[in-house]
Amino acid sequence: METMQRGLIKDLLEGAGFYSWSLSTNLLTGDVAFAQIYEIDQDELARGLPVESILERIVEEDRPRLAERIHDVILGGTPLLSPYRIHCAGGKIKSLLSMGSCARDADGLPSVYSGVVLVERAIGAGSGGVGLESHIGAAIDLAKAQKRELTERYLSSALRSLSASGS
Repeated sequence: METMQRGLIKDLLEGAGFYSWSLSTNLLTGDVAFAQIYEIDQDELARGLPVESILERIVEEDRPRLAERIHDVILGGTPLLSPYRIHCAGGKIKSLLSMGSCARDADGLPSVYSGVVLVERAIGAGSGGVGLESHIGAAIDLAKAQKRELTERYLSSALRSLSASGS
């Protein structure tokens, strides 16, 4: 069973890009996968980029909805799974799914917004007819077993989001 769970997590998170946005400095950093998804220089991303340089890549019609969701999460709302598209080199458009959460500082003020981005086509790959909810549920079980609390929290939030949207 554990091997199946690992396979499900691998299918779900393969190519996932993780990021953190410091609200006080307005700089976003991310891992290698995030840089690859957004086609950004890894060294520049490691130093931190103004969040606007990331947001300007988002397809214009997706920006208001995504901005509203991010704003809601920063104000204390529940993280939601957010689909959106970005412009890439050569006019290519990628469909992404993102989920983020906002940490607060000792004074209770929003401080760091962090999350994960997946290329949407990767979500359906390898599902073999089993619902996304089943994959996420198995991933949650594995995260619990390995005491990966942050991973468990993100996956649980994703599952709640799917349930709430009726997907």
